[in-house]
Amino acid sequence: RDAEREALALIYRRYSAALLGAAARVVRSRHDAEDVVQDHFCALPRLLTQYRGDGLGGWMRRAVVTRALMLLRRARTRREQGEAALAYAAAP
Repeated sequence: RDAEREALALIYRRYSAALLGAAARVVRSRHDAEDVVQDHFCALPRLLTQYRGDGLGGWMRRAVVTRALMLLRRARTRREQGEAALAYAAAP
């Protein structure tokens, strides 16, 4: 268990800055990018079961970009639902 924790800490130190940059380019908000990277690292122990052993950095970058795109998609959906509700409420 300690070895796993140390390995995850090493992965975090090695890749977190690059992953933060990739997420920030997608979501265009440092705060949202930090949330995306934090969510990724919280899920990483579970996600590593899907890792095939080729290019850890690239694999994690794809996962973070996908997570960032999902964040944007959810935000757009919420915004559209809010606009639809406002239009419905304003209708005579």
